[in-house]
Order: sequence, then structure tokens, then C-alpha cells
Amino acid sequence: MMRLRIGVAVLVVLAVLVACIPLGINYFATQWLRDQGIPSANIESVDFNLFTGSLGIYDIDFSDAQRRAEVGSVNVNVRWTSLLQGNLMLEQANLADARFEVHATDDGRFKIGGLTLPLAQQSPQADQPSEPLAVGIANLAIDDVTVHYQADIIDS
Repeated sequence: MMRLRIGVAVLVVLAVLVACIPLGINYFATQWLRDQGIPSANIESVDFNLFTGSLGIYDIDFSDAQRRAEVGSVNVNVRWTSLLQGNLMLEQANLADARFEVHATDDGRFKIGGLTLPLAQQSPQADQPSEPLAVGIANLAIDDVTVHYQADIIDS
């Protein structure tokens, strides 16, 4: 009888932890945007199914004083078996109902809704080079996306 109670307690704790994963994704994604210098960042909801590998993030909105980005939904389905081979394969990736303000700066950087994308950096060679994680997308759908692009003009 004691083993049954312990088993039920473990299952309840695991169920609560799995149910809290979307809350954690929402919190850490919003916090990451703020850590990148975005003063206003909001994610309305996150759906995550650990068993099927599906992740949905809905109503993303972030901006700085000058630029804004809004995304209605981002959905991805991960092929878990690809992780066993050292790869990340997205079976399906969908981006829908998005509005981006993109600014190309004179130093070659891009700002999307105030989020500055870093320049590619040369990493120092280590004694033991490690294999990078290969990422692939089998099916990509982009629906109703608007990009407003602005570039700094350099007079030469």
C-alpha cells in the first residue's frame, strides 16, 4: 500500500512539472527579451506537448522606443528521434500573423522590433573541436507576414 502511495505521489509531481513547462517557457522567453534590452516584451500564451514535440507560442509582442514586432503565432513540431543523432529536425514550422520593423544599421547589424541581432563572431579554435548541432526544417509555412525595412544610408 505504501508503494502505491509513493507511486501516485511521484506521478502527481511529474504531472505538475510537465504542466508547468509552458509557464517556464513563457517566463524565460520574456525575460530573455528583456535581458537583450527590450523594455516591453509580452507573450500571451505557450502550448507545449512533451510527447508529440509540439510547441506553440501565441501573441508575441516586443518593442523598444522606436521599433515594434508582433507575432500572432509560432508553431514547431520537433522530431525527437533526430536528437539521438545529434541533430535538431523540425518536422513543421509555422509563422503566422506577424508584423516586423527591421532596421539595418550602418555597422551591419539588424534590429527587429528593437532586438539587435549579433554579428557573426569568429570563435577561437579549441584543442578538441566539437560537432555543431545541425538544424533542419522539413516543412516551413509563413502566413500573413509584413516586414517594414529601413536601412541607414551612408554618404560616401
